[in-house]
Parts: sequence; structure tokens; C-alpha cells
Amino acid sequence: MMEPTIAKASGGETEPLWRRFRPHNIRFTLYFTYFELKKQYADSALGVMWMVVEPLLRMGLYVLVFAVLLGRRFQLVEGGNAARFDYTLYILSGLVPWHFVSFSFSRGMGMITSYAGFIRQPNFPYRTLPSVMFLLSMPGHLTSMAVLLVLFVVAGRLGEVQWHLLALAYLLIFYFMRGLITVLGAATARIMDLRNAVPLLLQVLIYTSPIIYKPEMIPEKLRFIMYSNPLSYLVGAFKYALSGDDTLSIITPILDFVILAVMAAVLVTVQQAVLTRIRSTGIDHVA
Repeated sequence: MMEPTIAKASGGETEPLWRRFRPHNIRFTLYFTYFELKKQYADSALGVMWMVVEPLLRMGLYVLVFAVLLGRRFQLVEGGNAARFDYTLYILSGLVPWHFVSFSFSRGMGMITSYAGFIRQPNFPYRTLPSVMFLLSMPGHLTSMAVLLVLFVVAGRLGEVQWHLLALAYLLIFYFMRGLITVLGAATARIMDLRNAVPLLLQVLIYTSPIIYKPEMIPEKLRFIMYSNPLSYLVGAFKYALSGDDTLSIITPILDFVILAVMAAVLVTVQQAVLTRIRSTGIDHVA
């Protein structure tokens, strides 16, 4: 299934970080992701089309609920339909990255247990697995993101998108989530209860992240909850990149990106330590 040259080039325990992003490593990562996606949808009638159909249906439902049903209650008197649509864009600007994060976490928790057989193979490039877990959620996210950008076009607000900051946000999210996926995968292999605990934790975090409300709406005495939630900065940076609105930042736009960058750097460092030890100690007890 895999080329020996790719496996040998990527499987070394002490290979420097910069060498893991060589073209053949990237090709292997993309190939393995494609293989896993086909396997995931092999038994369904629509096959890989579900990667597009499911997020389209979800986004359609959100627009119906927030723009048509709930939007009537939240629109400003002087704003009319425009305010209702702005409310919908605000909610979706938080839900789109949030679903991306939660789906990646769900896949990442099984990174070690699901691929233990592969990891045990000496020449398998197991260091690519965190990227594969991340990329498996990308098709659905890109579909949702495309719908969101179409809504920005309809609202005449596409010019507000700061594309350079959006690209930076995606880069930081990639390293942040890749590191967290590795840590969650290794921890879940040892503590199986995390499979049930993490989804519950995500349900708590979604209400302490600025998704359905603005940061300024939280009472000052309770803002420490939002500040202590690492996913708040991810959502805040993403929303600011889409809107350019300072009031959507957790602290300030610059500080939000700096904090997200620091967290990503810390997780990358931890990730390297975890990946180095996975083969020697991380899968000994995995069937």
C-alpha cells in the first residue's frame, strides 16, 4: 500500500522536524488521508459525496434556524433583515471553526488505538498520523467554509475578510490542533474514559467560547472563564479574520493571535516528545 522509500524516509525516530515536510512525506500524508476517506464511506450509497452533502445540510439547517426562526427575535428594530443576517453570519463564523475542531478531536482520540497495528510496523511513517487526523476533517470544513463565504458575498461583506489573517489563523490552527490531537490520542490510548469525557468537555467549552455571544456581553466577574478556555482564542482569531471587528476579539486582535501562536508552539514541542515515545511505550498495551 505504501512506497518503501516514503516509509524509510519518514519513519526515523530522530529525523529533524524540518525534514518531515519533504514532498514525499506530504504525498504520503495526502495518499493515506484519501485512503482513509474512501474506507470510511465505502459502505454508503453516496460514498465520499457525504463529505459535501453532510456539511451542506448542516449549514442549511443553521441558516434556517438562525436567520429565519431565531433571527426574528434577535434582530434590531432599526436594523430589520440586515441585522438578522448579521446575527446569522456572527453565529456561523464561530460554529464553522468549532465543528472543525470538534470533528478533528473526535478522530484524533482514536489515533493510537485505531492505528496501533500500523505504528508497530518499523517502516511506517507514523509521525504523519496527526496530519492525517487533521486532514480527514478538512473536506467537510472546506464545504462549510465555502457556504459561509457565499453568505458573506450575499451580505455584501466579503470585502471585510482579511485574507492574510485568515491564512495565518489556519496555519496556527493546524499546528495547534495537530499537537492537541497527538496529546489526546496518546492520552486516550492509556485512559479510555477520555472517549466519553472529551465530548462532554467540548459541550462545556462551546458555551464558554464566544460563539453565540460577543466577549463584551460576559460580566467582568465571569470573563476569567472565557480567558482560561484555550479554544476561545482560536474562535476569536477566526472571527476577527473574517470580520475585522475588534469587539469580537477575546482580548485584542494581536494578543489573540499571539496567545494562539504560543499555545501552538507549546503543543508542537509536546507533540515531538509524545511521538518520540509512542513506539516504545505508547502502544505496548493496545491490542
